[in-house]
Amino acid sequence: MRTIVEIEKLLEELDKSPADELEDQDLDFKEWDTKSIKDRYGNCYSNMST
Repeated sequence: MRTIVEIEKLLEELDKSPADELEDQDLDFKEWDTKSIKDRYGNCYSNMST
């Protein structure tokens, strides 16, 4: 298991290196799908207004 300090260093490295270069046996980065998040929150807000 990684420490908080190790994770912070990895996050800093993401600014300089592609995520796939930082992946290893116990670390896998996933692509952030902003469209599905927008859809989810859009639906949430529309349900709240009814």
